[in-house]
Amino acid sequence: MVPVNATYCQYCSSICLTCRSSNTSACTSCPTNQYLFSSSCLNSCPDFFYPDTTSGSCLSCVSPCHKCSSLTLCLSCLDSSLFLVNSTCVGCLSPCLTCATSRNNCTSCDILSSFSIFHNNQCLSACPSGTYISAFRCVACVIPC
Repeated sequence: MVPVNATYCQYCSSICLTCRSSNTSACTSCPTNQYLFSSSCLNSCPDFFYPDTTSGSCLSCVSPCHKCSSLTLCLSCLDSSLFLVNSTCVGCLSPCLTCATSRNNCTSCDILSSFSIFHNNQCLSACPSGTYISAFRCVACVIPC
């Protein structure tokens, strides 16, 4: 119940533990096992938020987390170019510019690095024997080479 004036109280909406006196469906706290988010009580927090049991509310994940279980523990990453490693979202390993399926499975190389040549999902400083460089990629030689 919230006081409307000095002699009259009004019940909060059934989903709220406490609410604003000016709007009884605008929750300010929630029952146990529910979390406050945008003045509503939810059973679980939406993406980009995690349930904080201390405050009883949904708090923001740290970017680039898509889903998280606390401020610093990611459960999934915001985009597919990031990988979940020890509950942290991390990018490709250098010298990969972009990668897929793992941090060291390169799909392109940083052309400003000394390992700018792309070959067999790796970034190399020179093409292996039997290949030559063309547009930062190793291309197989045509016999006789």
